[in-house]
Amino acid sequence: VVENSAEQIYECQQVNGIRSGYGILWQTGGSLKGFEYRGEWAAGNASGYGIDNYANVVSANSSSHEGVFIAGRRAGPGVHVFRSGHRFEGSFKDDQPSGYGVMFYPGGWRYEGEWV
Repeated sequence: VVENSAEQIYECQQVNGIRSGYGILWQTGGSLKGFEYRGEWAAGNASGYGIDNYANVVSANSSSHEGVFIAGRRAGPGVHVFRSGHRFEGSFKDDQPSGYGVMFYPGGWRYEGEWV
């Protein structure tokens, strides 16, 4: 199924007209123009394993995230790459690093430990 709107294209599986299963979303307009998400959906939200990519979004400070999503938010294990070159590998809760993780910095050093 392909779903088109003024600002999004979604190629997906659907259940009763709601995004569910594997799908790809491309943002074609608005402030997130260039955003892409490839992964699992449930109840219309990114849920399960997926990859979001902000590399082509001018206003974003992050480039990509690969990992688990729950109701559209980063949750559980994942790898997040920032536009600055920083990379975080670890656990997420409510879109934020939470629990054990490692932040890698462009200069070669890193911080490893608990994130709150």
